[in-house]
Amino acid sequence: MDVNYVLFDTLPENYYNGVMRLLVLTDKEFCPPLSSRMTAMQESFNSDAANKANACSISGYFNALIKQRFIMAIVENRVTGFLSYIRNHAVDNVDVSSDNVYVCTLLSQRFD
Repeated sequence: MDVNYVLFDTLPENYYNGVMRLLVLTDKEFCPPLSSRMTAMQESFNSDAANKANACSISGYFNALIKQRFIMAIVENRVTGFLSYIRNHAVDNVDVSSDNVYVCTLLSQRFD
């Protein structure tokens, strides 16, 4: 199996369905599940935030995610994994004085 790794500053729309497919496939493997989050950058997971997120399902997470940069793993024109990240992300109460990369989501399809 040949895996191609591709870097995208902006995720092309023709990969949206593949990314969404993997998010749905792996949703419950995250704690809390991706479908219970309002965005990909959510910091608070209290019950009020979870209740609001449940109304959004996984679409809120996806919509925030596609604004990030991606490294995609592609096999036979199919998305089999990805890493999304943000360059030079500012974090409250953390002194970040140099270049940094915040990895937001990393997942891959399981091959049996």
